[in-house]
Formats: sequence, structure tokens, C-alpha cells
Amino acid sequence: MKFLKRSLWASLIASICFSSTVLATSSLELTLALNEPVTSDLIAKTLKATQTAAINTNSNLFVQEATALMAQLEYTPSLERRQTNLSELAEQRQVKNLEGAKDLEELLSSTQIIDAVQQTIEPFGLKINNIADAYTLWWITAWQASEGSTSYVDKQTAQAVKQQAVKIWLANPKLAQATDTNKQALAEALLIQALLTQAAMNRAGQDQTSQQAVQAAVREGAAASGLALEQMQLTEQGFVLKP
Repeated sequence: MKFLKRSLWASLIASICFSSTVLATSSLELTLALNEPVTSDLIAKTLKATQTAAINTNSNLFVQEATALMAQLEYTPSLERRQTNLSELAEQRQVKNLEGAKDLEELLSSTQIIDAVQQTIEPFGLKINNIADAYTLWWITAWQASEGSTSYVDKQTAQAVKQQAVKIWLANPKLAQATDTNKQALAEALLIQALLTQAAMNRAGQDQTSQQAVQAAVREGAAASGLALEQMQLTEQGFVLKP
């Protein structure tokens, strides 16, 4: 069973040709963007991290600081912004003359697609209005596609990857200045890209040539954001470097 279950929405976009582009950026100049690669040092440090020293969580100062930091990853969703984001994603893929772009435009004309994703990821303790959660879904889905994996990912594993995603995004110096508009555009682009990746996997089926094409496209796209998926292995403790 795949991390992102095949749903009505996934089946509707099964005919869309997968793009190697990691994310389509909006017409606005985003503060946060995946086309600004995460440094390899940060990725390596995150993947190699072992259990950290215990922190005195009884400290009111620590609790306040931790709460403030985690709040930076969340945003208050706007249905109006969501429709704008989805429309722009559809338009950008039409410009790229992608196969099935018209079908994608029709699919993205409904904001319910994001609500459907929320229902899918909720059992894993993830939310659509959190950048780290959206990144977790995208990261796991991209890795599975790059490996041709259909293995089941449980909540513990998803939460372990989320903690890694939190570390990566909290290290981004632009996060503190990001607006809700910026965060929502980035998160929803990640969610849509995860859907497209899952659709590409479903479409490839058992055809080896198609599977290899999807794997290559996903790895190329992830590399643009600083993730060398071929060097990673997914475990219950999150992603680790392959030996």
C-alpha cells in the first residue's frame, strides 16, 4: 500500500504526463521556494543526526521559543488564495505543453482537491496547512517513486520524516519573514506535486520502461531542490544515508 492512497483525484490525473520540474512557482516572487536548493551539508547533517541530548521541556522559556518556531511552519489557509494557486499551477503546465494539461486545468478548478489530500494524510498526523507536513508528503512520495517502491509507510515513519522536514525548514533564514500567502502557495504546490508523482507511478504500472522514466524524472526534480534521493533509504527513524 502506498503512502498516498490512490483516490478519485489521483485517477482523474492518471493521464497527465509527469514533469521533471520539482515545483511550478507562482507569478509572485516567493520568499520561500524549492528552486533554492537546500545545502548538502544541512541534508547530510539531518540524515546523520542521532538522538539529541534531552532538553528540559519544563522551562517556560524553551516551551515559548519552541512554540514560536513551530508556528512559523503553519499558515491560515484561504480558499481564495487556494483557487489562485491552483489556477496558476494549471496555467504553467499548459505553457509547458504537457500532455493532459487541459485535464489538469479542469481538475485544479476545484479547491476540493486539497481537502481530499487532507483526508488522506490526516491518519498520518499531517496537515495541509503546515509546510513541513506538505514537504513530508512530497519527500516520501518522491522517494517511493524514485525507488519504484509500493511499500506501506506507517504513521511512525511519516512522523520521523516530518521531524527531519521541520529541521530543514526551520534552518531556512527566510522562514520567519514568510507570509501566509507565500507559505500556502509553497505548501499547495508540494501537495499537487505529490499527487502528480503518485499519478505517474500509477500510470507506469508494471511497465519497466515507464517506471524507469518516472524514477529518472523524480530524481532529477528532487536533485534541483538539494535532495539526492538515490543516496537515501527510508526507515522507521526517517531517511538515512545508504551505506
